[in-house]
Amino acid sequence: MGAAVGVGLGVAVGVALGVGVGVAVGVAVGVGVGVGVAGEGAAVGSGVGSGEGSDVQPSSATDSSAAARMTITDLRLAFIRLVLVVCQCGVPGAGTAAFRPSPHESSPPNPLRAALREPMRVGMRSGTLAAGAGTATTGATVRAGLISDTHSPAMGKHPPIEVARAFEGVDLILHAGDVYTSECLDWLERIAPVIAVEVPPAPCVGDPRVGYKRVLDIGGRPLGLVHELIIIGHGFEVVPGIIERQVGADEPLGDYLERFFGERVEAVVFGDTHVPMVERHQGILFVNPGSTMLPWQRRQLGTVAILEADGDGHEARIVHLSEYSE
Repeated sequence: MGAAVGVGLGVAVGVALGVGVGVAVGVAVGVGVGVGVAGEGAAVGSGVGSGEGSDVQPSSATDSSAAARMTITDLRLAFIRLVLVVCQCGVPGAGTAAFRPSPHESSPPNPLRAALREPMRVGMRSGTLAAGAGTATTGATVRAGLISDTHSPAMGKHPPIEVARAFEGVDLILHAGDVYTSECLDWLERIAPVIAVEVPPAPCVGDPRVGYKRVLDIGGRPLGLVHELIIIGHGFEVVPGIIERQVGADEPLGDYLERFFGERVEAVVFGDTHVPMVERHQGILFVNPGSTMLPWQRRQLGTVAILEADGDGHEARIVHLSEYSE
């Protein structure tokens, strides 16, 4: 069974193998290619511009088989070349931020990142980072980058490059969940050490940087980190203004949080809602950094937050990533 299908300009060669009805797909990269697949059979046609515009039909079953093998091989090579071109050209913002290698990356640095400048080493102003432990930093002023709801890889394999610019100089990064992949944390860890939380199940659960909820000593003050914040005795989603409206001034908000985290906290960093928020209630700081690419559930460049902590307490502010776009 033989049928000629010409795609492109010039000479067209077509062969049919197996049984079934094929759907033609054309890919133009200087050479036109058509492929049809149905059941166990495949119809393959290829045309290369020769300027003569003639059709050539295989003269025998042997010629047909040889032409089919050549066409499939050419198609595979064209696809590989296309993938290589895309990989080499698809690094937006390359060269615009400085990183250091992540100690958690199990393989050598991705060659696509080679265009980035030499690592920027960020040291703690004081204290140490105990990976996976409850105490993150102790001592004098600590500056932390707060991030949440990155939704990798759906919103990109890693956060937008504006995050690296906004977090330049931070001592550590706290990720408040919906991380999904460890590759996102690897990227962030090239800026500063990372501590994260996540709601199971998720691919990054089991990563030593990830827990369900944590209490951290940041700048000598206790801070709770969780993705979905629950105020004991209240079923509302924590968004700007709702704590003031729903939690009475005489209610023990600190006790509610102590029951939730298992110990006393003076600040809470959380995510989930995609709505940025910085509020203080009954002396407790509540911070939601929002989402980097889905703020207010809208697909656009979003927000992070910067937190500073010392022996006097915690302060935070929301950062709009659009301010760091070039």
